[in-house]
Amino acid sequence: MLNMFGFASRKFWLAWLGISTLVLVLVSPPPLAAQAPPPVLTVEPFYGGYYKYGEWLPLRVSVANDGAPISAQLRVETTQTGSATVWLVPAELPTGARKQFTLYVMPPSFAQVARVRLMNGAQEVARAAAPLTLLNNSVYLVGVIASRGEAFNALSGVTLDAGMSRPVRVVAASLADIPDRVEGLFNFDALVISDVDTSTLSAEQGRALAAWVRAGGRLVLGGGASAARTLSGLPDALAGAFRTPNGVTEIDALDAFAKFTDQPVRVPGPFVASFADKGTALLEQDGHRLLAEQRVGEGFVTYSALDLAASPFDAWAGAARFWKQVLTPNSAYPSNFPTDVSPRLMRTRFVSQVLRNLPVLALPSLNLLSILLGVYIVLIGPVNYVALRRLKKLDWGWVTMPALTLLFAVGAFGVSNQMRGSDVVVNQISLVQLAARDAASQTETLVGVFSPTRGDFTLEFPATSLVMPISNQNDPFSARENFANNSVEIVLGEPTRVRGVEINQGALQAFVVKSTAPDDWRIEADLTTDGLAVRGTVVNRLNKPLTDAMLLNGDRSVSLGTLAPNETRTLNQDWTTLGDPFSGLARGSGNQADARRQILSSYFGLWSGPPQLPRRPLIIGWVDGAPVQVGIANAQPTTQNTTVILAEVELQRAGSAVSLHANDWQVGIVESTGGRNICGANNYVGVGDGHVVLEFSPTITLPARRVTKLTLVVQEANPQKIELQDQSGAWVVLDAPTTGRYDLENPARFVSPHGAVRMRISGKQEFDRCVLYNLELQGEVEQ
Repeated sequence: MLNMFGFASRKFWLAWLGISTLVLVLVSPPPLAAQAPPPVLTVEPFYGGYYKYGEWLPLRVSVANDGAPISAQLRVETTQTGSATVWLVPAELPTGARKQFTLYVMPPSFAQVARVRLMNGAQEVARAAAPLTLLNNSVYLVGVIASRGEAFNALSGVTLDAGMSRPVRVVAASLADIPDRVEGLFNFDALVISDVDTSTLSAEQGRALAAWVRAGGRLVLGGGASAARTLSGLPDALAGAFRTPNGVTEIDALDAFAKFTDQPVRVPGPFVASFADKGTALLEQDGHRLLAEQRVGEGFVTYSALDLAASPFDAWAGAARFWKQVLTPNSAYPSNFPTDVSPRLMRTRFVSQVLRNLPVLALPSLNLLSILLGVYIVLIGPVNYVALRRLKKLDWGWVTMPALTLLFAVGAFGVSNQMRGSDVVVNQISLVQLAARDAASQTETLVGVFSPTRGDFTLEFPATSLVMPISNQNDPFSARENFANNSVEIVLGEPTRVRGVEINQGALQAFVVKSTAPDDWRIEADLTTDGLAVRGTVVNRLNKPLTDAMLLNGDRSVSLGTLAPNETRTLNQDWTTLGDPFSGLARGSGNQADARRQILSSYFGLWSGPPQLPRRPLIIGWVDGAPVQVGIANAQPTTQNTTVILAEVELQRAGSAVSLHANDWQVGIVESTGGRNICGANNYVGVGDGHVVLEFSPTITLPARRVTKLTLVVQEANPQKIELQDQSGAWVVLDAPTTGRYDLENPARFVSPHGAVRMRISGKQEFDRCVLYNLELQGEVEQ
């Protein structure tokens, strides 16, 4: 009997063990080798992670998924704090997916790393990080795209001295590092391209590069045996002047380089050169251009007949001096701007102040306040007293007076609330910059969202927009935005959404939106000038009327009035000298005229001092409507739009004779030390204990010229020292009269290849009045 029970017990335990083993096998996870691998995520900042505060930095994010398909989201952060902007982008990753994303971020001034996380819902499935390095905005950043980088080692030790000292930092790059948006290039001051095949550049990359040069960038191109390959894929506006059918030639010696740098070239030749037939000659040898240059908008393209990545630059002791000579012109950092904030960001902040020009934010009318106060005084005084006296209840005054005061307060609150309204208001200011040719036209839209009550909003922008909050706080380096929760999420997609915008009651939050201008928006101009008048045609190719339009060339203008869509205006008019430079562009009075004046003054203004006139010819006008549509997902806002057109035009000089008078120069401040006063124009200046360096640049592009006469005109007594800089960089003291005209000896030595003249004015004591300094030039230009 006992044996039978023992046998049954053993059977039970064996059965239980078998069932348990089967359950464990069924529910246990598969072996590690059989599990699906997680996605692989990498992030690579463009330009080695170097960035300048206030500029956009592209990130190249790559994702590989060999596991199960997931519908994920990339989350990009540049700070560990909770009060920061976060960028999100959807990422659909089927099995076997290999995807690459280019994301644009604007890191704060203290960012040290870019962190990217791949999120599947609330779960993080992969992460990657890359270091970032902040550069002072005064650092002259040069990107080198070349087959051999060692030839550019000498660049790293160069310091440019056009005004404040600007140390050069070199970053090795590739053609893939040229982004398809111009915003990603503004970290660079110069780009060097040599001995690479640019035919692989996309049309978007080419337009972005051309727009960057037109905005003030310097592009340096190498020639030599690979000149055709280097120039092949670049836009005609940048490289067309340097393409030549002459082929290549060999030269045995580079004597011109020795004179250019005061350092002989002892590297043995021969050297392969590809000479350009066009462009302003910066350096010539035996009648051929070793260095040629052309101005494109605000920037320059410099072409070397020799390959910059080859001999002699890789072994020449004068290479550093060569690069300093090439890069120094027009490298001055903007006068009186802080060096740790992008000038573009500062300008954006200046213009954004105009967003507060809303009727709901205006001060109440003085007449209305007077009426309300008068009614209150009459009610609380005579009316209250007479009524109580008739009722023989004067002691009720202890009750009626507080009651009337409360009633008045309620009434005043109601009137105030009625004035502010109950609608959310979106105020847009759009600055549309239309390029002359071959460049992407850009739009910068400033958006202010006003809410009469505290609210949480989601804003919607076009899919291709770059959006960034604008800090309204006094500290420009703070990462904290003017939100209730100090944090937003920018979700890239169709449309791009900005989530988590919490605005306090009666507050206004501003954003800047970067986008391309509509494809059908352009201004066509074919204009020439002889210095006294302008002739030619202007065509409005916008789909809207262009109102209050004006052609500006330095401090002179021609009014164009209103141009209907596709209207052609024929000009044959004398120039008008501007008093107030923007008075003709913002006529009349009222909120609209005030807003227009504020926009132009802020856009062309400096950190301090009066607004500066455009350095190149522009057509400026106004259109109704907005090029960028802004929506709010959870509200129906009232909108207010102001759009200004800034169209670049190419103004050609008529005839071979050159005669530049006082109004034919654009004067900029290159350097300023000690005390100084600016009495309107930059060349109307008084200098105390210090000096001011002025640069006189012709307002139109002049080809190679022969200077026959240069005259200094001093209007008023001048106890200060005047010097002009010659082409070697040395300062020559002028024995100028205290007032009047002064013809300079050997005038060509003071005129740069681009026609610019630099003047230094120094003082050793307090000087309480301004002196007007002008230049006049005569000569001939090539046809």
